[in-house]
Amino acid sequence: MSTFELSRPPQIQVHPSPKTRYNPRMVYTLGLFGMHLLEIAFFAGLVGSSVVVLISFIEDGKELFGKDEN
Repeated sequence: MSTFELSRPPQIQVHPSPKTRYNPRMVYTLGLFGMHLLEIAFFAGLVGSSVVVLISFIEDGKELFGKDEN
């Protein structure tokens, strides 16, 4: 075997990593905070929707099974 077959080709960096000014830890922390904020907002919306459905159910029940108000 010749040395040409055993030598490795030079490494070519296809996507060089850019130097960023952002702190990766801070980006992670902000992402985590945003995720928890959206989680709380989703839960609040779910509770609000449940209250509206419950009130509508009670009002419809009164209308169906209650006496006429006339």
